[in-house]
Amino acid sequence: MRHSAVIIIAMLGFPIATSAGEAPKELLGSWKLASYRLNYVNENTSKDYYGENPRGFYLFTENRLMVLLTPRDRKFPESESEAAKMLKNLTAYSANYTSDDKKFVFTPDVSHNEYYVGKEQVRYYKIDGDKLTITTDVMRTANEPDRPIVGEIQFVREK
Repeated sequence: MRHSAVIIIAMLGFPIATSAGEAPKELLGSWKLASYRLNYVNENTSKDYYGENPRGFYLFTENRLMVLLTPRDRKFPESESEAAKMLKNLTAYSANYTSDDKKFVFTPDVSHNEYYVGKEQVRYYKIDGDKLTITTDVMRTANEPDRPIVGEIQFVREK
């Protein structure tokens, strides 16, 4: 009877996380960034963190996450101050993660900013066809540590 229930659930299309570190199959693959919105918690304001048409990807393997996100209008820096500013407009990290059908949890082991290394983070996700929406818990960014935010990041599955 137990096997029949598993088969019925699988036929209905419900994602099943079978063990720590194993993602629902629909999450696996390459996701192209469409938008990255920061919602400031106590201010009732928001902004497009990387502007219009940002660039970047989330890559999910069965147990590792790799991320690179940037604004579209980045230019090669011509000074050290411009190069330093570019690091503030970049998100890049990698981590092992665990997941279920609603969230994934990770602790970066490498990052563009040491502020995030070793800090456990939770992301909630929803998949609708080829669209992935990731939402953060209330958090503080390295660039604006005094302004709590909730991030909402939109992706399209890369084909």
